[in-house]
Amino acid sequence: MKTVKVYDTITKKMINVEVSEEVYVNFNRTKWKIEDNNASFYKHEIQFSQVFDNIDRQTVLEEDIEEAAITELLIEKLVNALKTLPEKELTLIKLLFYDCRSESECASIMRTTQQNISKKKSRVLCKLNELLKK
Repeated sequence: MKTVKVYDTITKKMINVEVSEEVYVNFNRTKWKIEDNNASFYKHEIQFSQVFDNIDRQTVLEEDIEEAAITELLIEKLVNALKTLPEKELTLIKLLFYDCRSESECASIMRTTQQNISKKKSRVLCKLNELLKK
């Protein structure tokens, strides 16, 4: 295998790349010496990889901003919906989802059965879902 020296646009350095005999011959036949051209070419030209990197970063940034805005709106909506719940339902939601308690633990705390907690949880979540749809 032969090697040719090329500019790596990712690392921004010259690297040796192994190539076939045919590529090596054609590369050298052009009499194009990268070392001679680097100084002028890379100072004045934007590399395609840089353009695509910037496009990808911009797209990701825009998606992140949009996703963050949507998340913020949903959180605000959820907080407003939670404020409408009666105290017992709000306590149940806090125990289950903020304190990460099991239904059995909630049943002990609220002095009822696990089955009752399960039914109440389902009803409260349905109620919250309806409030979030508005």
